[in-house]
Amino acid sequence: MTEAQTLLVILALLYLAECLVWVPRSAALLRIWGRELGRLTFGVSHFGNSRGSLALAPPLPMLGHVLLATQPGLSISPEMLVAFVPFTLHPAGCPLQTAHSFSWEAIRHTAVSNRTLLINDRPILRAATPQTAVRLMRQIDAIRQSPPAQRAALLERSIEQSFDLSAARLRWQDFRGAVQPLRCLASALFVFLFGLAPLAAWRWGLTRVWLPLLIGLLALSAATAWRFRRLHLEWYPDASDDRFARFLMVLLSPVAAMRAADFLARPLLESYHPLVLARLGCGDPDFRPFARRVLLDMRHPAHPATPSSDPAEAAAVQFARHQWLRAIEAFLQKQRIDPDDLDRPPDRLEDSCRSYCPRCEAQFTFAAGHCPDCGGLPTRPFSGAGTDPAPPP
Repeated sequence: MTEAQTLLVILALLYLAECLVWVPRSAALLRIWGRELGRLTFGVSHFGNSRGSLALAPPLPMLGHVLLATQPGLSISPEMLVAFVPFTLHPAGCPLQTAHSFSWEAIRHTAVSNRTLLINDRPILRAATPQTAVRLMRQIDAIRQSPPAQRAALLERSIEQSFDLSAARLRWQDFRGAVQPLRCLASALFVFLFGLAPLAAWRWGLTRVWLPLLIGLLALSAATAWRFRRLHLEWYPDASDDRFARFLMVLLSPVAAMRAADFLARPLLESYHPLVLARLGCGDPDFRPFARRVLLDMRHPAHPATPSSDPAEAAAVQFARHQWLRAIEAFLQKQRIDPDDLDRPPDRLEDSCRSYCPRCEAQFTFAAGHCPDCGGLPTRPFSGAGTDPAPPP
């Protein structure tokens, strides 16, 4: 293998690495191919750990987009804030959480460092994107500066906005039109680097064409970076730190420049609930099972459902969960889906199955017991299952 071929292979491997997207346990990733409906991925694969997993984005710049949406990472009530939520999209349960709590009077200042949200200089949450961290910081500041009597209304309004399907659809349609020139530049760079450059090097020799190829590469990379920066400023005006870092990455790395449209699209709808993302990009065959998973996890959270035995913290977590549950049920009803129908018992896998877990739907041969995969959540008996045998000790 020649040096030019080795370089091409290295570039291809680096490009494939850029196509991998990290999906936290609390997030859903929607992959949209062209103008067709998308497929959901949510923190479940063999390539991951306790915090999330890797997913593959559409490998060619013009093939599609990836969009990310996250469940809330904080339990917020009119009295306090707790860095703990008892629900997650991941079947294995919630990721590690700091569970730090603050009354609103105890919060002196907030800040964001990269993707980490800090309260009183104490890190409490690592968000999926820098935009998410900034949005949470501003929400906390708005609530703590408001009169106590208005905090419940602010929380309710914030949750309602996260389920605004019409606003999400309009934002997505506007973005698709705005980002098209950048996708064309990224595609031209892809064709240049993996098509034209190898062909020219094979036909005339790398020593004769390296300078024109380098000039062309720099010109395309600079044009892509310039367009990326303008779009980032337009769609994420408050994310100045992320914009500067991404701009340098796109400018200095042609491999990153080819994925510039993905960098912009990924956090576009992160302020909306994953159910909105699923409704926006998926058909009913994919949406209903996902909605069932979200609803079951929200109605029957895995244990522990509270971060500690402190009554104030437990009350704040339960307040937040019930607020989100009401909003989810209302959203499903608007989609003409009965939440109680989604919460029906699963079909028995075998006649010997006597109970099931209401969250993960695992089935057991005992009539009454606890699900080990959901932290000891009590199981429910199937209709007519009887009372024997007893669960294993």
